[in-house]
Amino acid sequence: MILPPMDELEFLNNMADIGDIIALQKWAEARIEDMSKYNDFAELMLEMVNQIDTQGIENMVKKAMHRHLSSPDI
Repeated sequence: MILPPMDELEFLNNMADIGDIIALQKWAEARIEDMSKYNDFAELMLEMVNQIDTQGIENMVKKAMHRHLSSPDI
């Protein structure tokens, strides 16, 4: 799975922290609609958004951020 860049992950983390489901949904739907390389990540996020699982989203985003920090070439 290709991860979004760190700046997008930080945005997603902030939106999850404040519970902005609409912003998370819009981000995921835009990536899916554009058939972006982050499509798999966006589809997982959209599943969690539909379940209103902000904790799951935060966990997924934080893991992705950690992977970026430990492997900056991702």
